[in-house]
This record gives sequence, C-alpha cells and structure tokens, in this order.
Amino acid sequence: EKLILASSVQRSGDQNWVSVARTIRPLVDSSGRPQEFFNHKNCAIQYDHMLENVATPKRKRGHDAGGADTPGEQIVRQLTYDRIEELKKSIRTDHASHRQLRNEVTKLRSGRMNDQLVQLHAQLMADRAQDQLRAEDAARRAEEEQAAGLVRQHMSPAIRRTRPPAGTPRTPVSAAA
Repeated sequence: EKLILASSVQRSGDQNWVSVARTIRPLVDSSGRPQEFFNHKNCAIQYDHMLENVATPKRKRGHDAGGADTPGEQIVRQLTYDRIEELKKSIRTDHASHRQLRNEVTKLRSGRMNDQLVQLHAQLMADRAQDQLRAEDAARRAEEEQAAGLVRQHMSPAIRRTRPPAGTPRTPVSAAA
C-alpha cells in the first residue's frame, strides 16, 4: 500500500491528493480496509508520515548537487527495495514448500508412506468435518443476525426506546414478578 501511495504521489505530485486517492483506490480495493481509509485526506496523512521517517542526506561539498534524490524518490526506492526483498522471501518459501510436496509425492509413489496413509486420511476427514461445522455455524450466525436485524427494523419506536441500554444484565421474568 505504501509503495502504491508513494508511486502515485511521485506520478501525480503531492498537491493533487484527490487524483492520488482516485488512482490508488482500485489497486488496493482488496486489502480489506474501509473505503474511507483511501480518501484524499488519509492519503496525505500517510504520505506525510512517510516523509517524516525519510532521512535526508547531507550534501557533500565539491559534488554536483543535481545527483541528490528528493525525499519522494528516496521513499519509492526504499519501498521498492523492501517489496523486492519481501517477494524474494515469498519465492524462497514457495520453493521450499514445492520441494517438500515433491518429496512427499515421491514417497507416496514408492510406497514408503503406505503406513501413514491411514493417519493422513483420518486427519483429512477430521479437517473436512471441522470445516463443515464452521460453515454451518457461520451460516446459523448469519441467519440469526439477519433475523435480529429484521426484528429491530419492524419494532415500533416506542418499544425501541424502552429497551435497556446495551450491557445491562437481563433479569429472568420469574424473578421480576
């Protein structure tokens, strides 16, 4: 997200935050963050935080001053380097996982894992049953939330005003009488 923001600012400039926000919103839409996180004000705030953390190098005497990078370029370069390292680490992890799976396939084909197949099958079935229970539980909770929402929606305003505040312990009907 930071790399996308810094690259967009480098392209559009740091005076046109509406354009920056409009540019990055579709690119980070699947991040799970709320839409208002990527509005123009928040983009400016996030970029200002990045600018505060960048170290501006001191100019050396006798050298051409035109070679110094702007803070925005430094941010983009550092974030690009960080992203490349992150991707390299992910590739190494994927290669290790691939190697492990390839070794397991070789063991399966050679018959060296026949004694473990029963355990693996039992574990797989238990995992599937647990996944099924989670899905059923999530569906039940969604139905309950939907039903509660419909009940609240159809309650009269007078009844809604008489409800106890949230967090108030409820007393059983028999105890109140």
